[in-house]
Amino acid sequence: MGEILTAYRDIVRKINQKEILIKELDEVNIKVNKGLGVQTFNNSSSVENLAIKTLEEKDKLSKLHNKASNIYSSIFNNIYKLNNDTYKTLLILRYLKLKSWGEISKSLNYSKDYVRTNLHEKAKQEYDKMFANNH
Repeated sequence: MGEILTAYRDIVRKINQKEILIKELDEVNIKVNKGLGVQTFNNSSSVENLAIKTLEEKDKLSKLHNKASNIYSSIFNNIYKLNNDTYKTLLILRYLKLKSWGEISKSLNYSKDYVRTNLHEKAKQEYDKMFANNH
């Protein structure tokens, strides 16, 4: 279980980082196109390199979104097969919605320590049993 869930969380983090980078690049592109930042780009190849860099990052972001979507579907389908609704909720909140232990404990009406240690471990074990039987 750990590998696929960790992979998903890592991809989501990369997506967030790429989105920030692209936003920054877009802002610079807008300034350059309006002539506000032209002094920074004293030749056309620098402007072209900026545009190319922005397009490359957007392409990487698109690929990350596709990969995340595939992993998300796989995780969700496996979680959905669990019989215990509390386990389903916990795993969805933690791994697909990326909620904190505090947020999850409030949603489930259990203490944070109980959710993080006891309930989470049981949910992972149940998931692992189901996932191992399907692959």
